[in-house]
Amino acid sequence: MKALFLILLAIALLFYIKISLHASYDSSGAAAFISVLGMTKQLLPRKSMSETKQRQSLKDIYCKSNAALKAFNKIKHSIVIEHIDISCICTDVDPYTAIMKFNVVNAFSFSLLSYLESCFKIRSREVNIDTDMNVDKPTTELSAQLSLRLGQVVYFILIFSYETIKLKRRLCNGKQTQRNDAVGNEQREAAG
Repeated sequence: MKALFLILLAIALLFYIKISLHASYDSSGAAAFISVLGMTKQLLPRKSMSETKQRQSLKDIYCKSNAALKAFNKIKHSIVIEHIDISCICTDVDPYTAIMKFNVVNAFSFSLLSYLESCFKIRSREVNIDTDMNVDKPTTELSAQLSLRLGQVVYFILIFSYETIKLKRRLCNGKQTQRNDAVGNEQREAAG
């Protein structure tokens, strides 16, 4: 009995392991790293592109994307954004155009931040948007670090799998119902 209790306790503690994703974008390109228990793995840029892509049917794409959105909506409030950093310098030859770019970037950045704050918990954020007429090229740097627990990842996978299977069955049953209706209509027309 004690061994079963210890096993269940160990499994419960495993679900509290924190998984972190650090993503950034700057002039050199996009980069993403995932870390668990101090181990870090690079996700972007990919080192080798040797895998072959399979064509998916429209039904599969629909089922997977719909299931992913439903599963994401279930866990989105448990995702924590540890840090988000937005840094942008707008520049142009014409000061009016530079100010217009500044306003667009400002509106987009703060709209994005307000949406993220409504969906996730944000611990710290740093926003630096400015104009500089002495710089030749505009610069943009984005960086964010997200974290969630292993149990929430397992929960996401379970909901995703369940919703995908449910949607595929519903689509297949809908086609079967349409076939049955067509056969029934043909039989009624032949009998009548």
